[in-house]
Amino acid sequence: MKILKLCWLPVLLMAMLLCGCSSERVESESNVAEFCAVVTGKNTYNLHLVKNIEIPWDSSWDIPKVIHERCIRWDYHFRVSPPTKCVEGELCPLIGGGGGGICTSTGSARDIQVPLPERRLFLKNDIYAWALKRFPMVDAKDSLVTYFGKEFDGLWSASLQGGPNLEAKFKAKIVGFCDTLPPVAEYCVLRGDTLELRLVENVDYIEPQTFYEGKSGNICHGGFRSEKTFTLDLGKNGKVSKGPFVEELSCDGDVPVDADVNIGIPEIIVLDRLQDVPAEGVVHGSWEASLTCNSEYIKRVLPFSIRIVGDCPEVERNHWLSHEDVTADRCQRVGSCDNGCEWDENDKRVMEILSEEECASDN
Repeated sequence: MKILKLCWLPVLLMAMLLCGCSSERVESESNVAEFCAVVTGKNTYNLHLVKNIEIPWDSSWDIPKVIHERCIRWDYHFRVSPPTKCVEGELCPLIGGGGGGICTSTGSARDIQVPLPERRLFLKNDIYAWALKRFPMVDAKDSLVTYFGKEFDGLWSASLQGGPNLEAKFKAKIVGFCDTLPPVAEYCVLRGDTLELRLVENVDYIEPQTFYEGKSGNICHGGFRSEKTFTLDLGKNGKVSKGPFVEELSCDGDVPVDADVNIGIPEIIVLDRLQDVPAEGVVHGSWEASLTCNSEYIKRVLPFSIRIVGDCPEVERNHWLSHEDVTADRCQRVGSCDNGCEWDENDKRVMEILSEEECASDN
């Protein structure tokens, strides 16, 4: 019996060692950011975040407890280095990342307690998120498959106005092609005299498109006209449309126009004439954008989806502005984190897609 016990001892020690290694491996794999890929051209692709991670706390970070400012704002960015293979004879573009910001503000400079940074990856429908588009990969549809599941490096950073810049490395991987694009934003439902969707958080970006493929822009002779319409399909509850939002210019000369179809994610969506809305679930929508230039009519459709996460919390209801207040605030808005923070941005995180006509009617 003693001999048997001695024989089993090395086996037990090896099993315990393997269990420990396996546990560490699972923990490591669970903190890897996951992206799905969209092929955007024969030799390009872009990425969408499908599994976020928590950035580990670094004991070397020196964050002040209080700072004397009008506005405390954390700005977040990340950069990734996914697999790329440049087309021969062309330069690889810079590899970008995502961005976001959270502001705590007061009307005048004073001591404000510094909140801890949110340690996760942020995607927003702005220039930082759009930097995640168009990675070079020769024959992207076939070549990308060999890289699925392989880890690559990323760098997360958070900068505080008047404070430190924090950095942390992380790992990421591409898990496959996107079956469906992730929702670009999360909304809660505000039920009152009108039904409204209020933005809770941006979580992704709308697939970018351009009016002029392969160009930075175009010259329109004698002016141009641009129209954009926003539509949300709530199924049996009906559809909501906003717009068209028109931008036009007539002149005798030449007018340069941007090639990108510039659209946004609304912070408040008034559900006109609708009686009900699902409390939770994914809702599909689209932006339709057209450009008339040099007698040429170009139309683009940018589909997307949003996620409704439930009714807006009762404790926050008094912090939400009415549609009328939002309209007035949008048309007369002068405060921001960059010029004084005369209002608390967290209490006014609502913004209607307003046309110039709506603003003009209130003046």
